[in-house]
Amino acid sequence: MNAPSDACGHAAGPDRSSCCSWFYRCDGRKCGPLSAGELQAAVRLGFIRPDDFVRPACSETWLRAKSVPGLFRERG
Repeated sequence: MNAPSDACGHAAGPDRSSCCSWFYRCDGRKCGPLSAGELQAAVRLGFIRPDDFVRPACSETWLRAKSVPGLFRERG
């Protein structure tokens, strides 16, 4: 039996940072999809902030953007 995968063909698992597309909440509604690169650009431009909600297309669970590995650089 094969491991379950998402709609993009990625193996299902807790790390969703490689999912092929992402949605985000804007003005209380679902917006997107964005590619991973577009999501990162939206963060760099300030359109998506750490406490905003995002979710990968391969999941129905909304996450705080700051919880997505690699999306925000840690400042030290």
